[in-house]
Amino acid sequence: LFNFVYEKDSRRGFLPSGIWYCEDLVGKLIVVPNGNNLALTSDDPEEAMVELFGNSNILPVLANIFQVIPFLQRVSIFRQLIESNRSKLMSGLVWETKSTNIRVRRNQIFEDSFESLGQLSSSLRNKIKVTFVNEHGIEEAGIDGGGVLKEFIDALTKRTFDPKLGLFRSTEDHLLYPAANFGDSLQWALKRFEFAGAILGKALYEGILVEPQFSPAFLNVLLGRENKFGDLFLIDSELHRNLTKLKSLAEDEIEALLLTFSITVPETGEVVDMVRGGREFDVNKRNVHLYTKLFAHYRLNIETLRQTKAFLKGFRCIVPLSWLRLFGLSELQRLVGGDEKGIDLSDLKRHTLYGGGYHPSQPIIQWLWEVLEGFNVDEQAQFLKFVTSCSRQPLLGFKHLNPPFCVNKVPSGERGDKLPSSSTCVNLLKLPNYGSKKVLREKLWYAMTAGAGFELT
Repeated sequence: LFNFVYEKDSRRGFLPSGIWYCEDLVGKLIVVPNGNNLALTSDDPEEAMVELFGNSNILPVLANIFQVIPFLQRVSIFRQLIESNRSKLMSGLVWETKSTNIRVRRNQIFEDSFESLGQLSSSLRNKIKVTFVNEHGIEEAGIDGGGVLKEFIDALTKRTFDPKLGLFRSTEDHLLYPAANFGDSLQWALKRFEFAGAILGKALYEGILVEPQFSPAFLNVLLGRENKFGDLFLIDSELHRNLTKLKSLAEDEIEALLLTFSITVPETGEVVDMVRGGREFDVNKRNVHLYTKLFAHYRLNIETLRQTKAFLKGFRCIVPLSWLRLFGLSELQRLVGGDEKGIDLSDLKRHTLYGGGYHPSQPIIQWLWEVLEGFNVDEQAQFLKFVTSCSRQPLLGFKHLNPPFCVNKVPSGERGDKLPSSSTCVNLLKLPNYGSKKVLREKLWYAMTAGAGFELT
């Protein structure tokens, strides 16, 4: 009941913020700082947690009533488990010897990445060195140190989860869930679903926020949960309404529909029985509730079962399920894509670096922050996406943005009208030294809204 109410509250927010936290318990949780470089000796995720905290009593709390610990503290625990695992991978061997070098064409990023990385499974935890090839077949210069990997993961996840690729579909709210009915190409698709899971796991492992937003029904699967009838609304609201209405029909109205305990797959015409011999059993008033329950179960849990199993196989090679059970449904999306509550500009300002001759005391920099403060929440998110490729800030603050946010001075052009540009792979804003705040705002706004990027003038 405790967890049931929590799940309802996490979706609808009807209880006061912080009501779930247990301060006494929180005070007893000591997370080992990243600087300690603790290398865990156990490969088992639960044993690793015991080793990390020095107390096995923490496991039932984290596994069953995680909400009593504040979300950001659980994010810190999650990151610590990853850093400890990374330390173990690095111990005893030179990190460079475990790296994988790949060469990908930007316009074929999914295909090239799948060919190079599709068989690596848990080895994707190791370092990946990426070289991009542009549309002319020329290798691009990149800055090693996390930036190119970030750009690679960002671009690859956008392509992988793009409904146009065909692996995922989108709800009315533009939330993603696995596509079904691949017919004869199912085996082809399953290998790519496994790769998609590994890539999302790699993004989580590296702490790289990505843009795709997932349906809660699919997030349930990632958390090892089975979807229920009410979750059908999350991927097909019209079907949910029709099934709900069906339960309230009179007996003669139900019988007139000539329904059986079977489903016809629209794409192939195949008839699938929801129970053994289901096409021979008519739906009536006495069994209509069972029918709607089985229909929803098929759509949510059975129709894409092989796809989700393949996805989870790849995903859990990188991020074990026990680590994910630190989080609830809505929290998992925040972990993947960051917060949507707006940008903490004061935090961004504290952790911004300056280059090319810029200094925070200069008028151009002061104008920049004043312009950003004048933006509304959506405009601030658009600015952050322009510079970092992600519209949401890191969960633990900009201190954890890697590489750090930086504003660099660049020439303003012969006529002084060059636009700001960005290098999203290194979170770099390239800002000319404009003569007024008005010009700065106009140029920045145009660059953001025009989709300006690398060296647009």
